[in-house]
Amino acid sequence: MNKVTVDIRQISPSYDEVINQLLTDYGLPSCLGNMIPPLLKNFIEFDSSEILEIEDGLPQEEIYTKDLASLITSDNSFFDDKVLTHKGQKFLQKYKITRATLYANQLKKCVDCSHIDVCSKLTYNYLITLQELNK
Repeated sequence: MNKVTVDIRQISPSYDEVINQLLTDYGLPSCLGNMIPPLLKNFIEFDSSEILEIEDGLPQEEIYTKDLASLITSDNSFFDDKVLTHKGQKFLQKYKITRATLYANQLKKCVDCSHIDVCSKLTYNYLITLQELNK
């Protein structure tokens, strides 16, 4: 089992597109999605067998891309003979959409919650504490 680090930004749709669409569907302003970068990871580790297959003997119609340089950040010659399959691309896309949906759903819950002011103050104080601890 080999792990591979994937730059999930290379898989469409973008987090912004998914979250902004969901926020629009929920009747919320898209500006609520502006905290995406710190909360949703762009580099995610997967088992290579979940997304990659050996190119040799694989039918061309099953290959999504042979160019893994922009997708895979792991520096390993193990991936030289591998390709991203359509199945692997759909797996990554589903993972990304699921994460973005969880984020958007939580935003909706926060907006609808009667404790939003308390949460806001707690979050602010938490961030100040982190800032002080990192000095």
